[in-house]
Parts: sequence; structure tokens; C-alpha cells
Amino acid sequence: MIRFIPQSTLDGWMDSGKVDVLPDRLVDAATRREFPMREAVHLIKVESGVDSQGWSCKVKSVEEVRSIGGEHYMTSVILGETVYVVDPGWMAEDGEGATRPPAKKGEGKNPEADALAQLLLDKLS
Repeated sequence: MIRFIPQSTLDGWMDSGKVDVLPDRLVDAATRREFPMREAVHLIKVESGVDSQGWSCKVKSVEEVRSIGGEHYMTSVILGETVYVVDPGWMAEDGEGATRPPAKKGEGKNPEADALAQLLLDKLS
């Protein structure tokens, strides 16, 4: 499962020492669990133009935006004649590639998803 983490949230976690960030990984400082992540945007609304892509209210990687000719700058994405207001952030993945200590018997059916969900719950509270 992929989860969007707003940049402002990630900044708060880093400032308080709850996470470390590597070029392509989010590391929970307490457990040292690592989660692959990539730059992303939450497309909040269309500022001008027509949402022909159907992206309003969706999360897309910056790589995906660029792959179809879009440009991301600060809190905007420009795609042709359409301008979206966005919340910049990161997509953290809790499936393939997430690393953690060996699972304990009795943990959830998807331990990587459980680990990222617990990280999000711990850091947001």
C-alpha cells in the first residue's frame, strides 16, 4: 500500500527526530524500519483550465507528472493549459522493498503495511 505524507508533516517528524530521510527511503528513528519513498503531489483542485486527466483530489508521483509533460513548482502543477493547486510531499511504500526486523508470530497478514500504518499513527499523534 502506498501512503501520501505531506512535506509539512515530514518536516515536523524530522525536526522532532522521529524519522530520518535518505535519498529514497524514510527511516523510523525508533525501530530503524525503512520505507521506500518518492516525491509526490496531492492535486487538491484545478486552479484554471479543465481537469481532462481526472487528477483533481488524487496523489501522483512527480515522475508521473513529468512523464506526461507536466511541470511541478512549489504548490502548483501545470499540465498543458491546466493549473492544479497541490500539496507537495512523498509517497511511502509499505510493500515490496520495505525492510524491517523479522516478523514476530501473530503480527498482521501484511507486516510491512502494519509497520507503516503504525509509524503514521505514532508520528501523527
